[in-house]
Amino acid sequence: METFTINDFFNEQNEITNINEEAYHHIEDIRETIDSCTRTSDECFYIIDYHKKNFLHVSDNPTYFGGLSAEKIKEMGYKFYLHFVPEEEIKTLIDINHVSLSYFNQLPNNEKPHYFISYNIHIKNRNHKILVNHRLTPLKLYNGKIWLALCSISPATNKVVGKVYLHRQKSLDTIYYSLQNKSWEKFSFARLNDIEKRIFLYSIQGLSIKETAEKVCRSEIAVKKTRSKLLEMLNANNFQEAIHLALLYKLL
Repeated sequence: METFTINDFFNEQNEITNINEEAYHHIEDIRETIDSCTRTSDECFYIIDYHKKNFLHVSDNPTYFGGLSAEKIKEMGYKFYLHFVPEEEIKTLIDINHVSLSYFNQLPNNEKPHYFISYNIHIKNRNHKILVNHRLTPLKLYNGKIWLALCSISPATNKVVGKVYLHRQKSLDTIYYSLQNKSWEKFSFARLNDIEKRIFLYSIQGLSIKETAEKVCRSEIAVKKTRSKLLEMLNANNFQEAIHLALLYKLL
C-alpha cells in the first residue's frame, strides 16, 4: 500500500504563500457565523486554510468526524484524512483534490466565489466506515486561488466514490469529473415545473405516493411516472438521492 503524507494534498494548484498574520485578525466573525449555522444544521462544518495547510476552525458537531471532538479534529488538521479515510481511498481523495482545484483555478476570478465542489468519500468511525458527501466552497481567495475554504459533511445519498461535481450557484448546469474516465463532462438540469416541485416537497414531508397524488390532483400512476422522470433527469439512483440533488442544486 502506498504511503501518503500531508504534502501529497498540495501542489501549485492550492499552495498559498505570502499571507501575513494581520489578515487572520479579520476572520473571527466567520467562525462565529459558522458556529451559528451549526446550531441549526445536522451537517459538520470546518474551514481549510490552504496557506497554513491546516484546519482553521471546526464546528462543534463532529458526527461524521470519526467520533472525535472538534478540538481534536482541528489539532489533527490534514492528518485527519490520513488517519480516518480508508487507506484504499486516500489516493482517490488526493486525486479529487488536485483535479477539482485545477479546474476551479481556470474559472474567471469573479465567478469563483459562486461555485462549490462536491464528492463522496468514506470516513472510518471506530470499527466501521460511513460514506459521506463532502462539499467545499471558497470563503477567501488570494491571487485567484482558494485561501480559506468552507467545507461541510453530510450523509451520502448514493454509493458513488470517485466522481467530483463542480456546480455554480443558481445554475441549471453542472460539470463532473470521473476518475475512472479521467475527463470532465457537462450535465444540464431541466427547470422543474410546479407539479414536479410539489411532488418533491410532499416527498420531503414524508407523504406517500397516494397522499401526494391526492395533493397534486393526479393519479398514482402519473405521480410514479413523474418520479421516474425526475430520477432520470437528475441522474439519481433513488428518490432520496433525487431529493438531495434537488435541494443541493436549489432546483426547488
